[in-house]
Amino acid sequence: MRLADPERSKAILIGAAQYDDPELADIAQARANVADLAAILVDPGLGGFRPEHVRTMVNPRHKDDAGLEISRWCRTAEDTLLVYYAGHGLVDVNGELLLATSDTFEAEKEHHSLRVEMLRRAIKESPAPIKVFIVDCCYSGRAFGQVMSDEASGVLEQIETRGMCGLASAPRHLAALFVEGERHTVFSGELIRVLRDGLPGEGPVLPVFTVYQQLRRRMRDRDHPEPKIVHSDSVGQFALVRNRAHRPADTLPPSRPISPPSPPVTPPRTTRSPLRTIAEADALANGFPRGDTTNVELASAAGHPIWPVFARLRFVTALARAGETFFAESAMRKFQPPDTARAVTAVKRLHTDLGNSGVWDDPRWDTGDLVPATADAEVTDVQARHLWGVAMAMLLAAAELPTAVRVQAIRELADLGHHDEAEWIARGVLRDRQADPALAAGVRAFLPRAGGGTPGPTGAGFPAPPRSGPGSPPT
Repeated sequence: MRLADPERSKAILIGAAQYDDPELADIAQARANVADLAAILVDPGLGGFRPEHVRTMVNPRHKDDAGLEISRWCRTAEDTLLVYYAGHGLVDVNGELLLATSDTFEAEKEHHSLRVEMLRRAIKESPAPIKVFIVDCCYSGRAFGQVMSDEASGVLEQIETRGMCGLASAPRHLAALFVEGERHTVFSGELIRVLRDGLPGEGPVLPVFTVYQQLRRRMRDRDHPEPKIVHSDSVGQFALVRNRAHRPADTLPPSRPISPPSPPVTPPRTTRSPLRTIAEADALANGFPRGDTTNVELASAAGHPIWPVFARLRFVTALARAGETFFAESAMRKFQPPDTARAVTAVKRLHTDLGNSGVWDDPRWDTGDLVPATADAEVTDVQARHLWGVAMAMLLAAAELPTAVRVQAIRELADLGHHDEAEWIARGVLRDRQADPALAAGVRAFLPRAGGGTPGPTGAGFPAPPRSGPGSPPT
């Protein structure tokens, strides 16, 4: 097991964070990925690379110029070569992965992107006996050709380039993730934490394969796509950094008495980040069918607690209706329903059913006084508001959310100023003949504080009632 020779090793870290094409969302985290990985590599206690041997390339432009610079840098490595890319991954008509540069336009992606095959060739032609290629982008499993076609396995043993190890943030057919407000993309953030903080219980250095195993566990625990690894011969046992968490037993004083454990320290209370507004949720969700919001952006928001529960359910429903079942179920799983797949199917079906008047005939819901007796009778303004509240209660029930989360969802709306809507939903919950007694009690406890606010759009993505007076909330 050995580390890179600092005098003869090189690294090039590429991050495409900003894009000229409005169809490609900026990934601000790519810049931080590059900066923090570079700091780890040049840290004498970690990677030990010479600072002048670590090249960073943020927001590269002109694929031919960038490709030439990358190729030249690769040829200068004599011991270890590390190439890293973070940004948008695109796929051409032949299924080949394209790495976006800042001047890439998706409509002309084949003419304005770095072809991953070019990077593979530059790495292969490097004289360095150890080569590590890390790709953090959508569909990054394609970076290593057909060798990663077996998605059932996390490890593919051999690739054609001798001395090479490749790490991909996601399988061939799945998107990678970044979460708005976080410093790093999801995969690179975990990679940086492992390399920077080390792994207790491991040896003095961290082999690439050990790092991969830890990343796979962490991504699985977060319900995110699992990374993939390919390697030739034994290069997977090459160590990128020293293990900062390593504590060799022989460094402890042998005669030191065993002291009783210290009492636990109570962590300081943290203030929850302010919730994003319903107007922001509307903008994000309404942009999805138009293509202004990508499936990756919506999936990231759907799983993040900074968004209100009703907004997250709206995002889950939109993803499910668009066929993005993996992302919809991953986000829904954060709510801990008893059956995630069933919950996603139920909210998707409810969205369709609410377009039919028959949904109000469900004997579970006490809506007899709200539904007109004849088809030609008009629904009053008050009835419409309460029917909408029942529809939102149906959404909470369809998702099978825990009682505490359902009450939280209603309270969030009131906290955001949507007091009337919160009250309508609370009263809708009380019309559920199968409501858990604890849920009914929680809702009744909330109702006295519900009044007095200014109604606004709920952003729940289901048919909303008109409101008397000016300022009807948009759906």
